[in-house]
Amino acid sequence: MVLLALPASSSAAITSFAMPPGALPDRIAASPDGALWMTFSGTSQVGRMTTSGQVRALPLAGSQVGASGLAFGPDGSLWVAEAAANTIVHMAAAGTVLGTVLIPGYSHQPYGVAVGPDGNAWVTEANEDTVARITPAGGVTEFRLPPVGNDPAGAADIVAGPDGAMWFTLLGAGRVGRIQVSDGSIALYPLPSGRFARPHSIVVGPDGALWFTESGADRIGRITTAGEVTEFPLPTRGAGPRGIDVGRDGNLWFVEADADKVGRITPGGRVTEFTLAAAGSVPNDIASGPDRALWFTLVNANAVGRITTDTPPAPPPAAASCATRRADPGAVRVSCRVRRLTGGARVTASLSRGRRVYASAARAVRGRSFGFVLHGRRGSLPHGRYRLSARVTKAGQATPIELVVRV
Repeated sequence: MVLLALPASSSAAITSFAMPPGALPDRIAASPDGALWMTFSGTSQVGRMTTSGQVRALPLAGSQVGASGLAFGPDGSLWVAEAAANTIVHMAAAGTVLGTVLIPGYSHQPYGVAVGPDGNAWVTEANEDTVARITPAGGVTEFRLPPVGNDPAGAADIVAGPDGAMWFTLLGAGRVGRIQVSDGSIALYPLPSGRFARPHSIVVGPDGALWFTESGADRIGRITTAGEVTEFPLPTRGAGPRGIDVGRDGNLWFVEADADKVGRITPGGRVTEFTLAAAGSVPNDIASGPDRALWFTLVNANAVGRITTDTPPAPPPAAASCATRRADPGAVRVSCRVRRLTGGARVTASLSRGRRVYASAARAVRGRSFGFVLHGRRGSLPHGRYRLSARVTKAGQATPIELVVRV
């Protein structure tokens, strides 16, 4: 299904921060400690940056350049995919290298990485049509994709889905894939735009679906966990959308690498584009920061950008507060109170770290005080700090609730 994405105009405040010479920042992610981490495609390093712009370059284990993906685990440690070195690096939150895992075989090109609900790192192998599972101890298991033609499928980005499976994009095959964590079984879903869609980055949306960029078709895609696909064309032709993430405003934010723009799409499909001042800067990835801003890499400009808009989240109809307590080892009980709320409403809530959603729930509620339980995927919810995001919706008005909680 293809829906028309309606353009909108707005202004934004955009700033940028220079990276170390030759760094060429590529992928970016927010860390549990409130910093931004990025891969450097021009050096054998990763970078850690505070929201004030202070940058520290940290060496990886090898000397080859070209780190391609990064993801944080529930313990705050970092996993980095090095495509050129055919390795995965596991780093502590302080930046020290805990271990390096060599992918079996020659030039499998590990690209995307995400930590699954099983606590393992799941990695796409762009040159081998496989998805690999890597344990914290360094054990590697590879799962081969079903054949999709003569050319490599080009497995790209990967994310832990809301259904307990891992979801990934196939850049060269025009498909989105799902791999079951328990047994490695794989399902592939073709996109309406075909093999030239070139799906790139993927993220869990605020609505519980998977959202992804189509760098070849200039569209933003949405796929439900049941496999139903919707595509939203972008206003700019030749945009080349790449990275995508969920903003604190409840919208999806993405970058257009070939048009030097940052885009925003609402869950309903309304698109706003913001043009960057420097032509040819090549924005490649984007992440929601701890300061409510969106942070994005500018590869050719050797910089990281920050964008805030003049469109704040919709004002809540009533003030709200929530408290949490652990219900059992795999669940958290949330108690909320929304002042001046009467009658029935609907609440959606999730516990997350960075791009990974650990638990989510949606239910109807009645009255100003209510409670619900968030169950961890597969009955597990590791101890640590999480972001609790909830929205109480009634008559089209939403009360957003954002908390940092420890469970």
